[in-house]
Amino acid sequence: MRIGFFGDSFCADIESYQEYKTYISLLQQHYHAEIANLGHGGSSVYDLLELQLSPFLYDNHLDVYVFVWTDSMRLFHRTVRNLNISSVPDHTDDPILRAARDFYKYLCDPKIQHLQYVATLK
Repeated sequence: MRIGFFGDSFCADIESYQEYKTYISLLQQHYHAEIANLGHGGSSVYDLLELQLSPFLYDNHLDVYVFVWTDSMRLFHRTVRNLNISSVPDHTDDPILRAARDFYKYLCDPKIQHLQYVATLK
């Protein structure tokens, strides 16, 4: 059985840094499964759809797809994959982080962000 996990940090690691086993590790053992994909910490719902899931839609068959839907306020970027309101500093020279900061400061409407999120999920 091949299982793919798609989402943020809640499905990004098989091994725990604690004494307990992760739910992914337990599923892997219980079903003698191959874990074919893990999520990416801090990623957005669009990251899940575009960067994580897309490669599996046509070429890589999975038996089980597990989706861990993340927060609606995360931003999508193809290379900076953990943009959220708390990850952008007040002062930075990085143009991507500055743009994200300015988006949250001047353009972001949480109700609209949530509406887009719900529409995407549906």
